[in-house]
Amino acid sequence: MNIKPNRYIVEFDSERDAYIIDEPDRDPDLLPMIVIRRETLEAMSCKEAAQFIGVRLITLSPELKEIFKDYFWTDGGHTPPKLV
Repeated sequence: MNIKPNRYIVEFDSERDAYIIDEPDRDPDLLPMIVIRRETLEAMSCKEAAQFIGVRLITLSPELKEIFKDYFWTDGGHTPPKLV
């Protein structure tokens, strides 16, 4: 059973020149779970970058993903109409 953790390391890694999101106990020889290159971030506005990073953090947390599941599967976060 693969249970996702609720704790992550979130930092700008100067060696990789990238923003990373990783599990605290992950094997250091492996690449981080999420690597967002500086070039990617520089091409965005602050608002776009905040949304981009926030969505990745939400999708990593099972509880948050459940709360916001309609947002990810519908247009604009509106709950789809129930089928009768």
